[in-house]
Amino acid sequence: MKYEYNSKTLTFKQVKTYNWAYFLLGIVLFSCISAGVTYKTTIEYIPIVYRAKSEVFNKEEFKQEIFNSNAKFPNIVWKQCVLESGNFTSPIFKEANNAFGMRISTQRQTLCIGEYAGFSEYRNLHESLGDYLLWQANYCKEIQTEEEYLVFLDKIYAPNQGYVEKLKQIK
Repeated sequence: MKYEYNSKTLTFKQVKTYNWAYFLLGIVLFSCISAGVTYKTTIEYIPIVYRAKSEVFNKEEFKQEIFNSNAKFPNIVWKQCVLESGNFTSPIFKEANNAFGMRISTQRQTLCIGEYAGFSEYRNLHESLGDYLLWQANYCKEIQTEEEYLVFLDKIYAPNQGYVEKLKQIK
């Protein structure tokens, strides 16, 4: 309690205090302190569509997965899958789950879990597709047409002679 001295009557008089002032002070202090606390949120778009692994490889289901993914030019990607996997019979395809003949990456994010005969190894074919999509996202951003993509593949992806011609022959 507070008292105020009255010099005319030479007495002390009780003064009413307002508790809301302390409440207001607490809110102001809390606001000042919490203003210094911030949270950083990063949202990153990664063009990967993940599907649960099937027990048995189904060519048509995998083809559908490629066409449902965010792949640029999925028709060409499917043909690459057929060519690079030796029509789904190569050891790299069967043992390492590598559908696209991807080499181990040292300069970009990758989903590979190891190496098999100089090629990337994956837990399943879905991760192989995901890694191919990461490759496309890193190196094919500026490509707008199928023709540009085929030229790029011929120069960068498989520089051996006749790669694009082999792709064009696949139905």
